[in-house]
Amino acid sequence: MRCALLVPLAAALCALRPAAGEPIKIGYLTAFKGTREKLGLTISGAISLAIERINNRTDLLAGHTLELGYADTEGTAKVGTRRLVEMICNDTVAFFGPEDSCLIEANVAAAFNLPMISYVSTAQRADGELL
Repeated sequence: MRCALLVPLAAALCALRPAAGEPIKIGYLTAFKGTREKLGLTISGAISLAIERINNRTDLLAGHTLELGYADTEGTAKVGTRRLVEMICNDTVAFFGPEDSCLIEANVAAAFNLPMISYVSTAQRADGELL
C-alpha cells in the first residue's frame, strides 16, 4: 500500500530527472535521536521497501533509479532545516519528513519548488505559509 503512495511521486520526479542513468535523489528527514526516534525507524523501513519496489520496476523512471538519503533532524526545526539545505545542495529533489512541526522545512523546500511529504506533522497549517 505504501508503495502505491510513492508511484505518483516517482512519476512527478520524471520532470526533475538528472542526466541519463544518474539516480534521482530523495531525502528522508527524521529524528533518529530525540523524542520520536522509534517512529522514524519504523517509517524508514516502509520508505526503503517502497523505493526498492519502484527501482525494481522498469516502466516508471525510464532508466533512472531512486536513491534515498537519510538525515537526522535530532527532533528540532533548526537541525532539520540545516539538513534539508545540505541535501538540496547535494542535488536532492524531493523529501519525506520531518516529524514534529515541518513548517520551516516546508517553506524552504517550497522556495526551491521541491516536493515534501510529511508523514507526521504538528504544524497548525499545511499550506507552506508561515504563521
